Amino acid sequence: MRVPRPEDRTAASAGRHALATPPDSSGPPCHCDVALFRSQALEIAAWRCIRDGDALRAVRQHAWPAFTFVHDGAYLLHTEGRTELVDPGHVSFQGVDSPYATSHPYGVGDCGMTIAIRPDLYYELYPEATVTRIALRSPRFALSDFQLALRLRHSGEADALGIEEQALELVRSAVEAQEPSLPGEPARRSEHRDLADRARAILSRRFRDPLRLSDLASSLRVSPFHLSRVFRRETGVPLRRYITRLRLLAAMLQARETAGFSQLALELGFSSHSHFTSAFRREFGVAPREARRSLLEA
Repeated sequence: MRVPRPEDRTAASAGRHALATPPDSSGPPCHCDVALFRSQALEIAAWRCIRDGDALRAVRQHAWPAFTFVHDGAYLLHTEGRTELVDPGHVSFQGVDSPYATSHPYGVGDCGMTIAIRPDLYYELYPEATVTRIALRSPRFALSDFQLALRLRHSGEADALGIEEQALELVRSAVEAQEPSLPGEPARRSEHRDLADRARAILSRRFRDPLRLSDLASSLRVSPFHLSRVFRRETGVPLRRYITRLRLLAAMLQARETAGFSQLALELGFSSHSHFTSAFRREFGVAPREARRSLLEA
């Protein structure tokens, strides 16, 4: 993945927006994009997929390094001959002028937020950083980008300095959370990554269900031991915790609209309200009501 250099031209000098996306000439638009914030240092946009299917969408590229945070749903990211699944548990990165395309075989409606940072500023902040395409996104990390998205939607650019500071902190967290390069033969590594992605694809649709490891492994045609070991190695967390995080992120997405968490906890697959509260506090560091309050105040 190309890391921007100081001599890279900024989008402003090139006469382009950082998150410029050409229209899909093959049919109706595949994304509904809303610009939330723009400054000399960064741009932020909210997006929602409005078309599904296995077909690749139009090839796109950003003029600035861009970090994408999925809030709901999942999609496939295709870049440089590589395909990876992006879901709420991860952050994806697109480098300067790096072509990419997406496909949406898991349904319509996946949505999230993208932050693009000026190339020379990015290099000034991270001169030695080698950014991977995918980074693990913890619930505490996710709470911060949920807050930023809500802050921009409801208060606009009233506090531009605070918005830029919070966005740059999210970028820093994404870079620091990037997944390490794991040892192993290329063919074996590709096979393991594919298995983890196929498992995550199932989890993105069924995380609310009472899943069994044996059933999940059987559907993927591997042993439970192999699936558990490979998934933890590839994602950095056990399957059970990954499922819990997806459930908690879904709860956070609905937190502003829900009057209470008891029914929501059961709908998301938790055995009880106390089970939900305990898991929420462990992952987010605060109780559900405190997190809801912070989102309402955003």
